[in-house]
Amino acid sequence: MIGFKMDEIMTGTHRFVGNADPEGEHPLHFSLTWGNKNIFNFLNPFSKEYSLSEARGFITVGGLVDKADCTGTLHLQYFTERKIRYEFTFKDDQGKSYHYLGEKRNIWPWNLHKTHVTCYGTITEVGSDKVISESVVYFPFREMVPFLLSFKFKTKGEVFTGLSHRRATMQFKTLSKREAQVLAAMAGGIIPRGGSSFELGAADLEEKWLPRADYLISRMPVISQLAMKFAAKLLNYLWPIIYMRKLTAMTTMTEEKRTILFHKIEGSGFFGTAFLLPIKAIVFPAFYGLQEVKEAIGYREKYSNDDNFEGIKK
Repeated sequence: MIGFKMDEIMTGTHRFVGNADPEGEHPLHFSLTWGNKNIFNFLNPFSKEYSLSEARGFITVGGLVDKADCTGTLHLQYFTERKIRYEFTFKDDQGKSYHYLGEKRNIWPWNLHKTHVTCYGTITEVGSDKVISESVVYFPFREMVPFLLSFKFKTKGEVFTGLSHRRATMQFKTLSKREAQVLAAMAGGIIPRGGSSFELGAADLEEKWLPRADYLISRMPVISQLAMKFAAKLLNYLWPIIYMRKLTAMTTMTEEKRTILFHKIEGSGFFGTAFLLPIKAIVFPAFYGLQEVKEAIGYREKYSNDDNFEGIKK
């Protein structure tokens, strides 16, 4: 049987309900893959699965959870209630369960540019049904093309294959998932885990710095983008052959071996460091700009940016 899937991102803010919160609004965003294992049931008005999709992904609720796995449903109720309904559950670090209910309301053909991209939501505690958060999130228009291109037909049982790795649900402006994997492998060798006072490595914060690095690359001229992505794919195999005498890819090596590899590259002279420099220029600012890293190294900015700052946009 033929199914389908799509990837969607929603981002905005939320406020905690029922207590004095001096910080006011907090970021809230979720990334979902939703679809149905049987597209004919999805399109059949007489089926129980009509316009109903299973949804899986992760959600960040500022002040509560960071990239928590979530599962639930997405229901397209265009013809009955003129709305789209999101329902899913997730847990915090202590194992406490929460329920998110979001709705895109009052959907008509003439107001899709507003109603179809705006979702009003609440988060309740599972069991007590106590409302703890109210939110408004939006679909970023810049994600329209990736959203449309994410539509894929799948055979039964394959709709949610690979979602256990969170990078599978990440969305990038210019990097493909393979290119992001190569860049992450390089960063893991340049900034490995370890050290008594600074234990974080690039792999620990991959889901935060990779989108930032992707944004930096997207601001480059197209020729520079293509050259960098081509070089990364080539060096993924070429560097292990030259410096380790191994016919393998960096993406298949352990972090320890990649660290050894990059030490050899840095000590190899001009050509090695010249190729390594652009990679560092992309990885370092994105990684060291994160709050966790600033706190770990004791860095304090006089004029700091918001955590969601991606750079100056025209």
